[in-house]
Amino acid sequence: DENRLSLLLYLRESAEIDDTYDISFCRLIILCGIWGMIWQGLQTEAVLGKPKHSDAASKLRHQEILQTLKCFVLNMPEEETPSHDASSTLLYELVQMHLHMPFEEVELFAGKGDQNDARHALPLLSDWASSEEARKAIWHAGQVLRAAEQFAPAQLRGFYTIALYQANLALW
Repeated sequence: DENRLSLLLYLRESAEIDDTYDISFCRLIILCGIWGMIWQGLQTEAVLGKPKHSDAASKLRHQEILQTLKCFVLNMPEEETPSHDASSTLLYELVQMHLHMPFEEVELFAGKGDQNDARHALPLLSDWASSEEARKAIWHAGQVLRAAEQFAPAQLRGFYTIALYQANLALW
């Protein structure tokens, strides 16, 4: 059926999602697709050894992802519940946080690697810490924590605890 919505169609054309779909599930699928776009960029930068946003292609990709996230917010119908879907809100904020921070360097500096790794990460993090990107990442990290508060008791587990860890690391 050519009228069926696909992730590819949504990401290419910012198609609207109507209420015949499971909106909560669609949100998660779309955000995972957007995360895939971010992950691809991070892997490319790691292979090429380029710092984040160091060339025109990286900057353009960053802007495309931001535009896709903006369209996601505009085209997604609101849920009827007051706090809508905490899991998709948390994932949205996590994706935004990762888009604005050099997470691998933060992890290395926090002790994931050895002392040498931390020393190599420090100059990049020092520059990043005073940037607008850092302020955006930290704001979104706070929003991850806020979204976590909306989860029902005993429902915050698995992937969402990792998201909380990452948000706390960004705030640290």
